[in-house]
Amino acid sequence: MPGLRGEVEEASENDRLLGGRASPKTNYNALIDDENITVGNSVWTCFGCLPSLGDCCLTENERLVLQGLKNRVNIPYDDGNETHEQLLYRYWALAFPNEPKANSSSPRWKKLGFQSNNPRTDFRGGGVFSLRNMVYLAENYRHEFTRMLAESQSTDMMEYPLSAALINVSQLVVLFLQLNEEPGRVMGAGEDTASNRVLKSFARLAADANAHALEELFCACAINLHSAWKQVCQRPNANLMNFPEALRATKDAMKEVLAARPESTSEFARIYSSRGDGANAV
Repeated sequence: MPGLRGEVEEASENDRLLGGRASPKTNYNALIDDENITVGNSVWTCFGCLPSLGDCCLTENERLVLQGLKNRVNIPYDDGNETHEQLLYRYWALAFPNEPKANSSSPRWKKLGFQSNNPRTDFRGGGVFSLRNMVYLAENYRHEFTRMLAESQSTDMMEYPLSAALINVSQLVVLFLQLNEEPGRVMGAGEDTASNRVLKSFARLAADANAHALEELFCACAINLHSAWKQVCQRPNANLMNFPEALRATKDAMKEVLAARPESTSEFARIYSSRGDGANAV
């Protein structure tokens, strides 16, 4: 479906960070923040750690936290892994508690918003991390998830495949926080990524395992996406070709909140509450 599946693409050499020495004429007075500043072929960050390869301003503990997250999010879905299969059927049971379990391959999976009879193929882009996020959303945001599922199937609102969209949200978060091992993109959402300042702030939140920082960020973005799409659908002649607009609005809302360096994950709620129902205006 156009705009819903994340597409992995090879990055060009021009997109890679290059190390090197700065010119002696560098203006050090400009280096007063920990945002990346590019000088020639060097990427400069804070005054105390020059030059860098992009993570210079992170402390050792912050790098370890982010690496731990990276290890978690890059695990592919394995249909031979019993835990992964149990998670998939847990997701089904949360969505349809009064219905019998769907067969391994069945058109019934499309009712849950997957794009084929075999839902496992949808996880090629997001891996098991995206499935864990979906289960977390369904367990911890029951009201929101139930509403999203019902409205995504409603003829009153433009129908869309909810689960495929949620996988896109996981990819959106991973790519923005630079946790991906392979280059990739979510169509229509842009390729901009988090600054060192944002990464440092997020690492501090994620250091507390009980805060579930990644999962909470995903949930806030998922709720936002649904509301953003709902708003897009109010326009005449809107269709699924416009779905990337909702993805972009969701990313912009996430960027705005993370740029403010929240003190706790509870502040992620501002991603979807900024206009009462969800995302920034589209």
